[in-house]
Amino acid sequence: MLTDREIGETVHTMNKLSFSFRLIVLRWRAGQMDLFSDGYYYHSILTDLDAPAEEVVWQYNDRAQIENVIKELKNGFGMEYMPTGDFGANSFWFSLGVLAYNVFVMKKYFVLPEALRAKTIQSIIGVPKKIQRFFGVYCWMLVEAGKVVKHARGLCLKVYTEVEKFILYKKIRLRFLALAG
Repeated sequence: MLTDREIGETVHTMNKLSFSFRLIVLRWRAGQMDLFSDGYYYHSILTDLDAPAEEVVWQYNDRAQIENVIKELKNGFGMEYMPTGDFGANSFWFSLGVLAYNVFVMKKYFVLPEALRAKTIQSIIGVPKKIQRFFGVYCWMLVEAGKVVKHARGLCLKVYTEVEKFILYKKIRLRFLALAG
């Protein structure tokens, strides 16, 4: 696949090291010229892989996506701090966070409109982090105030929201029902 990146590679060693390593450097033009630079951005990869340089770059780009998952777990699902000093309780807490993240990702890819697939939970529900942590993933589409009422021998959640959000919620609910089949 063609990109705007230029790739170069060399073998490099450092003082007092008994081994060398492969250095792959990516270079691409900066969008705006800078007085103190040569007009390029640089990114380097140190590796011991034997694959061609282009393939190494693609492999490292795929690996780097895990950083986005970790960031979403920490910032989007409140996993940056563990609630107790007990290892077992913290393990259970983190497992719930990962489960909530996985359910969220499934919702993004199987239920939500395609335009929302690249969004984080914070950008989808659009509320401050403290409120988001309080509600968690359970109310990620309906963060508006609501109340539970008894109706027709069952429980019903009445939510006060905008018409557009309600229509989107109904579409999402119908997709869930279709998946449950």
